[in-house]
Amino acid sequence: MPGTRGPRAAVFAGLLLLALSLLFWKLRILDTGVDLELTLANIDLYDSHYPMMRFGFDALREGRLPLWNPWQFAGEPFLAAYYGGLFYPHNALHLVLPVALAIEVSGALHMLLGAAGMTALARRLRLDWPGALLAALTFVWSGWFVFSTNQ
Repeated sequence: MPGTRGPRAAVFAGLLLLALSLLFWKLRILDTGVDLELTLANIDLYDSHYPMMRFGFDALREGRLPLWNPWQFAGEPFLAAYYGGLFYPHNALHLVLPVALAIEVSGALHMLLGAAGMTALARRLRLDWPGALLAALTFVWSGWFVFSTNQ
């Protein structure tokens, strides 16, 4: 009996997790990100993250390795700073998508991967499916995770 119920419960849990994560992404992150008024919820995205990603990946598309960023913080090392993330595999999206769309896709992908990873961990720790889903949602909806999506 548990063998036949397991795959069905896993599919249902995955679909529920995906739907809730996308809803959260729209309400908490996308809606605050497209607000043109600068607030504490979106200032890092507009003042720091978007310009850095655009600068770094524009340079890579032009065939240059951006060692120095003269446009932010009165000039700073760019390649040595972790927040540009040029060599982070998921940021390869920025090479083929417009920067704003790549930020969205990357954030949603990280949320989905984080939720899937936490669900797998919770199941490995022998939590039932509702408990695993709750653990996954608590993780990806936490302030730390939301704050870290741009890092």
